[in-house]
Amino acid sequence: MRIDGKNPENYVMMSNLYGQAGYWHEHGKKPWELGKIKGLKKEAGMSWVEIEREVHFFRSGEDSHPLTLRIQETLKEVERSMREELGYVYGLTQELHDIDDESKEELVNLLN
Repeated sequence: MRIDGKNPENYVMMSNLYGQAGYWHEHGKKPWELGKIKGLKKEAGMSWVEIEREVHFFRSGEDSHPLTLRIQETLKEVERSMREELGYVYGLTQELHDIDDESKEELVNLLN
């Protein structure tokens, strides 16, 4: 199968497939590292939250938004409500990054 080697999203998809299959430890470079070597950069996605009838946009892990703490508090409250009222359990096994579960949950909680 051939893919467009100039499209950074293709390297993200390859990374996800490698991670899901457990190939990261067997193969030296991770696909997204190959994309970086080629000078490719994927544009970060954005999320949003409505607080007091105003929509705030942010990126995962961003702390430059003037209401970062308020946004984090709101997202934690939404997650708490989902857990208590709906029985929501975050599926850490679905994350494809090669990090431990505790680090995954911390990462998810950083303005995800």
